Amino acid sequence: MRNLALAFLFCLLSSVANAQGFYQLEKPVTCSTLKNIVETLSGTYGEVPHWNGSGARSKYIMFVNPTNYTWTLVEYTNEIACVIGVGQNSTLLRFGTKT
Repeated sequence: MRNLALAFLFCLLSSVANAQGFYQLEKPVTCSTLKNIVETLSGTYGEVPHWNGSGARSKYIMFVNPTNYTWTLVEYTNEIACVIGVGQNSTLLRFGTKT
């Protein structure tokens, strides 16, 4: 009986976990030219480019203030740049070097 109850509980929990799907979130973002955003982040907030990467349709830059560890994530294309995340207490994770 106990094994049956545990099996039922496992099935119930696994079905709840499988029900958790992806969803789109709409949130306000601040956008401008990349030049304007870079000037503001470096001048006003003391943040410098720390990481960059490319996606399917846009590119990303992570800015970090090396003194107080604030950070800003910027998504940009040729036409526009948008701040999509900001925060504090950034930590550099080491995954190795790019080859």
